[in-house]
Amino acid sequence: MGDQPCKVIPNPLDTGAFAPVDQAEARSMLGLPEDRKLLLFGALDATSDPRKGYDLLVDAIMAFERNHNSANIEVMVFGAQKGREIPGVS
Repeated sequence: MGDQPCKVIPNPLDTGAFAPVDQAEARSMLGLPEDRKLLLFGALDATSDPRKGYDLLVDAIMAFERNHNSANIEVMVFGAQKGREIPGVS
C-alpha cells in the first residue's frame, strides 16, 4: 500500500484539558469507590431505549452474579438515567 495516500487527522480533543490522570486521583475527584471494580454502561436514554442493549447488560449481570462474587463490583450507568437505582439490577 506504499502508493496509497496517507492522511493524519488531528485529535479533536484539547489534550491539555483532557489528559490521563492517576487512577486513584481520578476516582477520588469523581467520588468513586477505590476498593471495587467498575463496570460502566453509557448511552443516551441508556435504560429506556431498547436499541441500546440495556436488557442484554441486565442479563449479563444476572448471569455473572449467579457464578461469581459480585461484592467487589459496582455497575455505573450514565445517559439520562434518573436516580441511583439501576432498573432490573440489585
